[in-house]
Amino acid sequence: MIARLRRNDVITLSLPGFGGEAPTGFDATKDGYVDWLLAELARQPGPIDVVGHDWGALLVTRAVSLRPQAFRSWAGGGAPLDPDYEWHQAATMKRCILALYRSAVHVRREWSDDLRRITAPGLVLWGELDPYAASRFGARLAERTNARFVCLRGCSHWWQLEPPDVVADELQRFWKEVSSLRARAG
Repeated sequence: MIARLRRNDVITLSLPGFGGEAPTGFDATKDGYVDWLLAELARQPGPIDVVGHDWGALLVTRAVSLRPQAFRSWAGGGAPLDPDYEWHQAATMKRCILALYRSAVHVRREWSDDLRRITAPGLVLWGELDPYAASRFGARLAERTNARFVCLRGCSHWWQLEPPDVVADELQRFWKEVSSLRARAG
């Protein structure tokens, strides 16, 4: 996916406890991960275009709602932040994912109201056949955040891997639109 993006400023972040060991004492709750993400992104030169999938999308959406001025744009999908979504039962027994899931039982109520604070342009990407959350949740997230919604036909939860060229093209088109909007406003 990254190789298909025509950008030289792409960085990837691995959530503590997912891509490696979590630091001693790391707060592996939803709020702890958002704090970690905001701190990591604050170290990056701006403007920031941020992309997330699954839990990364939830954390990105929350980060953008807490510090809307820190982002040029955001994109994500595969994880609903919707009051009507019932949390799925799949989880692992690993320390960090278990703590994260347990901290998020009421995430839809606790974070949904803050979606109105998002001001950066957004793109919500969602697999049409996502077994964990129907695409209607992605459409509703896009509507509530004034984002563009793209339902990826025939794709499941791992949409960024299923048609990587299509996803890369959608992201490139989106970033071009964002640049055009900024140029006209500037």
